[in-house]
Parts: sequence; structure tokens; C-alpha cells
Amino acid sequence: MYNNDLNMKKISQPLLSYLVPLFFDQDNDRTLSRVLSQYSKYSQKILDKIHFILVDDCSPVKIKIQEITNMNISLLRITSDIMWNQGGARNLGVNYAKTSKLLITDIDHVFPERTLVHLINRKYNYNDLIRFRRFSGLKKISTGYNIFYLNKLLFEDFQGYDEIFWL
Repeated sequence: MYNNDLNMKKISQPLLSYLVPLFFDQDNDRTLSRVLSQYSKYSQKILDKIHFILVDDCSPVKIKIQEITNMNISLLRITSDIMWNQGGARNLGVNYAKTSKLLITDIDHVFPERTLVHLINRKYNYNDLIRFRRFSGLKKISTGYNIFYLNKLLFEDFQGYDEIFWL
């Protein structure tokens, strides 16, 4: 594994870890650039409380992240091509997280600023496990299966993602 803390500002303690596994097999990072660019426009007060953890699960194309100076971003790279990719990448990201509150999602989802504010300010609850409805514009499209807000201790008690299941 390779770790690259990008744009990590010295903040006392982030309150929310925003975890995303990544895999790019083409030289196309438009989705990642678009999502990070959109988040970079959110209130600095909110961004200072979020640690974005991106886990590259051994993409054949090196993931490049644009310089965004107002966000706390860490990029972890798995350097061995192993079978457990996405589940293991999520487990690795949670292990690296420095907060008790986790938001685990896919790169093609963007949360409204007010949702992130709510999650950051939400009272600590061990039993929190929230799944989200997905919308395209105002139209509900489905519930995301890989989108969760939960407590790190609960994730660890569940023993994370079953990496054998992903084989």
C-alpha cells in the first residue's frame, strides 16, 4: 500500500471521514475531478471538518488528483493486484479513518452540503447505520447499495466487508 496525503491541512480533528474506493482502467478521471471540484465550493467551515479518503484499488492507470488546497484529502494506493479490490479497499479506508463517523460511498455520488452538515453535527450513536435514497435532479432513482453512514466501531463489530465474498 502507498499513502499520499494530498492537501492535508493541519486541523485539530476532522469529524467525518468520507471514504471512496476508486478503480480507473482508462485515462479518464473526469468523474473524480468533477466531484472534488464540486465539493471544493462548499463552505470552508464544513470542508475543514471532513477528511476525504480515496482508496485506489490497484488501478492500471495512475490516479491523478487536481490540487485542491481547501480540502483534506488522502489518497491510499493498493499496489498489488489482488482479488478483493472494492471490499478490501473500503476496509483499508475505514482502518485509515481518524473519525468515528464514516460516510462510505462511490465516486459518482455527490451529497448536498446540507446533508454533510447534518452528518457532521449528528449526535454520536453507536447504532447508526443509514442508507441513502438517490436522486437525479428531483427524481428518485433508487437506494444506493454501496452508500452508508455509520459509526466506525459498528463497522469494526460487523468485521467490515467480507473480502472472500468479493472473489
